Amino acid sequence: MTWCTAITDIEDEWSWGEHRHWSDEEWEGEILREMVSLSELTWSEISRMETGEGKKRKRRKRHHPQEISSITQEARKRWNELDLNQFDTAYRFRLGGTKRIWGIQYGSHFYMVWYERNHLIYPTS
Repeated sequence: MTWCTAITDIEDEWSWGEHRHWSDEEWEGEILREMVSLSELTWSEISRMETGEGKKRKRRKRHHPQEISSITQEARKRWNELDLNQFDTAYRFRLGGTKRIWGIQYGSHFYMVWYERNHLIYPTS
C-alpha cells in the first residue's frame, strides 16, 4: 500500500467544532506512525485486520470501505465540494478509539482526505 496527502482536506472545521487540520503531535504520534506501518502491508493484509477483544465484543474489520451515502450529510456535501463525487465509496483506517483516517483507495494507492478524532463523520451511537 502506498499513500499520500495530495488531496487532503485540511481547511476550516466541521460544524461540531473539530478542525480538519491535525496538530504536529497528531501527525507524528498517530497519523504518520500508523500510515508508515500500514504501508509495509498489502491491501489484502490490511483488509484482514480485525478489532474487538474478549468474549463479549464482536470482532470487526479494523479498516474497511465505507459507502459515502452512509456518512453524515455534512461530510457528503464536503465530499462533493472537494469534487470527489465520482467516488461513491471511501476507505477508512481505524487508528484506535474514535480516531479515523478517511480517503480513497485507488488501485494500491491511498489518497488521504480527512483525519477525524471523534468518529462523527460516520457516528455509530
